[in-house]
Amino acid sequence: MSSTPPGPNNNWQPNPRDYNSAPTYGQQPRKSRAGLIIALILVLAVVALGAIGIVTYRLLTSS
Repeated sequence: MSSTPPGPNNNWQPNPRDYNSAPTYGQQPRKSRAGLIIALILVLAVVALGAIGIVTYRLLTSS
């Protein structure tokens, strides 16, 4: 009872259209948006702290 060996397994090779794979030769590298996300988080944190500060100031001065 013999069976033929399985064919080659190419699943380990990255897909050229896969987002995480490196760009092929001659293409521009993908831009990282981590800096933009960090900047947006910092801006939102400053806005939130400013709003909390204004509300606190108005509550303390209204008494």
